[in-house]
Amino acid sequence: MPATSGPAMNPRRVIFWMTVGVAIVLGWLMIVVFKGFPPWPVAACFVLSHGFFCVMMLCVRPYLGPYSQPMVERTVKEWES
Repeated sequence: MPATSGPAMNPRRVIFWMTVGVAIVLGWLMIVVFKGFPPWPVAACFVLSHGFFCVMMLCVRPYLGPYSQPMVERTVKEWES
């Protein structure tokens, strides 16, 4: 019997790893591109977009709706009828 829903995502874990990813990208920008702190518009863009992402992740709930089996691919013989 198939499961009625897939595994639920952990929003706090997603937020944590996205924060790590944003910190790595911002760190790379600081070291390689800007040779110091980035200009405030760049930093503000990172902060605002990441803040929006975190709020959305906390508000989203996983889809627990009905699960249906995928359709079986039709054969060439079925195409002719």
